[in-house]
Amino acid sequence: MIETTLDDGWTVPSFTVGEGPPIVLVLGSVEAVRSAAAVAADPAETTIATGRLLALLASLGVRDATLVGHTVGCAVAAHAARTAPAGVISRLALISSPVVLPAASIPSPAADYATDLGHVTVPTLVLHSETDPVSPVNDTALGAAIASPNAQLRVYPGVREALSAEQRDAVIRDLLAFADAASPL
Repeated sequence: MIETTLDDGWTVPSFTVGEGPPIVLVLGSVEAVRSAAAVAADPAETTIATGRLLALLASLGVRDATLVGHTVGCAVAAHAARTAPAGVISRLALISSPVVLPAASIPSPAADYATDLGHVTVPTLVLHSETDPVSPVNDTALGAAIASPNAQLRVYPGVREALSAEQRDAVIRDLLAFADAASPL
């Protein structure tokens, strides 16, 4: 494990497993999932977290990464994919996005997320469970896939809200195939 301290004093652990193109996982916080932020990330916090994420990637020399946002981490991942310098992030994957995307004319954190997705230029994979009662696929993942011009949507049938747990092997397989630019899904 590597611990990197950024200029603002924030220390983050990271580790490398295996070989191949880098895959960077951005998790949502437990506190955010337990609060109202489960449906809309705070744009100020998203900006701070994105800055730290991009500083970490720069300090580690990461290039051509597949950035994977999980739950509320999707907002940070989308903002990073939109704002990262060229060549840092080559692909974006969003797993179980809980952010409901309102009409773009309504100012809200979710609208900021939709705007970020609309400006992401890298290939994007949106993974979601079919029957998630907390984040219904038609309100979240479908909107995310529509908002992002280079997105493809993969819905896992029969899965409720714990996609990464219930379909762990399938999610890993799909993410690894997506991260390998030579392997179409």
